[in-house]
Amino acid sequence: MQILDIVLRSVISVAVLFLLTRMMGRKQISQLTVFDYAIGISIGSIAGEMAFSHELPYLEAVLAMVIYGLISVLIAFCTMKSVKLRRFFTGIPVVIIQNGKIVERNLRRLRYDLNDLLLQARTQGYFDLSDIAFAVMESNGQITFLPKAAKRPTVAGDFPIPLTEPTLTANLIVDGHIMRHHLQAVGRDEVWLRQRLQEQHAPPVKEILLATYGGEDTLTVYPRQGDMQEQRVLE
Repeated sequence: MQILDIVLRSVISVAVLFLLTRMMGRKQISQLTVFDYAIGISIGSIAGEMAFSHELPYLEAVLAMVIYGLISVLIAFCTMKSVKLRRFFTGIPVVIIQNGKIVERNLRRLRYDLNDLLLQARTQGYFDLSDIAFAVMESNGQITFLPKAAKRPTVAGDFPIPLTEPTLTANLIVDGHIMRHHLQAVGRDEVWLRQRLQEQHAPPVKEILLATYGGEDTLTVYPRQGDMQEQRVLE
């Protein structure tokens, strides 16, 4: 009976966690503010306590998690409407390298040492701080770097060549199934798809793992490979 109670408590806590995360949004871990992180830990702690503590009533645990979730949603709504509240709850970006010079005062204010700064610079590909014009500590704790003009990567816009704007790739066949609503979204139909597959001598639809439609009317087909021998070159 005790095991069944633990199973029931665990299922309920997971279900509530799932609903709360859907309600609170789809931020990645790297996008969470310190407050979001604290709220998440608190909700997780209550869920874990609910699963194992028989003395904690279901309703009280669920109510506590819901209250934490509602507070997070309320704060997110307020920060969208008010700049002052946004700065209070999420903080503001802080410049730690300005015009190629380290702003030591801001490093001290952030309690961030030089070794951490050098580490973050290396992870972004900057092994020499003299290559950096600006570095900004974002409100989520990440550092973004702006290289000096001479160190800026070359892009296609630097050359006098005609460019076409990219378009989203549409998945027209997924795991052997035709995605008909995707076909409609790109202005095509199943007759056109089968004709293009025939022109490319593609296998039957059920033997296609993926077929994508990109810009310039291109259709790329990825057939199933069966038991293709793996090239073990990355171990």
